[in-house]
Amino acid sequence: MLNMTAQAYILINVVLGAEEDILKGLNNLGEVVEAYITMGSFDLICKVEVSDTKELRPLVTNKIRTIDGVRQTMTVIIV
Repeated sequence: MLNMTAQAYILINVVLGAEEDILKGLNNLGEVVEAYITMGSFDLICKVEVSDTKELRPLVTNKIRTIDGVRQTMTVIIV
């Protein structure tokens, strides 16, 4: 049986100077596969993996957006 998962990139805007702390917070989440500080329109990007796309909303809303200093997110689902 094929093990299916849902993957997405989460682009994140943060409060100035909070990038390192938020990166550490992201790396503590089990769903986060990779996370990086970026330059440009967004301050961080992370790749997440969950068992179903229905799990993306609570992950973003209840875990990522609640990290102190996160201002905005944009989710891009990998197909």
